[in-house]
Amino acid sequence: MHYLAKILFSKTGCSNSLEARQYVEAVMQTDVITKVVGDCYDSFKIGGGWSGILTTDLLDQEKLLNYAKNYEKKSGRPLCRTLPVFSPSDSDIENITLAKEMFYEYFPSFEGEVPFFRNEFSELGYKDDVAIIENERMYYRWVGKFEGRSHYSDFDSFQVIDLDGAIISLDNTVNKKWIVVVDCHR
Repeated sequence: MHYLAKILFSKTGCSNSLEARQYVEAVMQTDVITKVVGDCYDSFKIGGGWSGILTTDLLDQEKLLNYAKNYEKKSGRPLCRTLPVFSPSDSDIENITLAKEMFYEYFPSFEGEVPFFRNEFSELGYKDDVAIIENERMYYRWVGKFEGRSHYSDFDSFQVIDLDGAIISLDNTVNKKWIVVVDCHR
């Protein structure tokens, strides 16, 4: 079973996305998280199957829905967050190219890697699998439902954890925390 986990920690320890991803990778390889939420994963990948989710969460959702519908209409296939298998076929490559071209038609001022058809096994995920929570919109979109807690877990998974042990709140989080998306397996 795969599940999405969001890791928060102070922005003072890392100066960029790569450092933040390396830090979380190192923490996930220790027992720091299991001491707080229990033994809830046997493997993980930064980003993984949820790579790009922080980016898509901040895009205009109506445009994003129209983009996905029109992509499916043109290609005959649903829009995928990750690449199909390890070696995409020629038709996969054509569809990936179409998806990227269409994405920039809908989001012409977008800068960065298109948040679809990614390699979920990328060593440290992608640059945008990490962000500093800079404003209230990001806070409520990504972690607001966990307000008042330092971590949240259910069943055999955890959904969010603040590695500093801080209570999740606007004051403790906005412009003070990195968020890293992790695909955990149990």
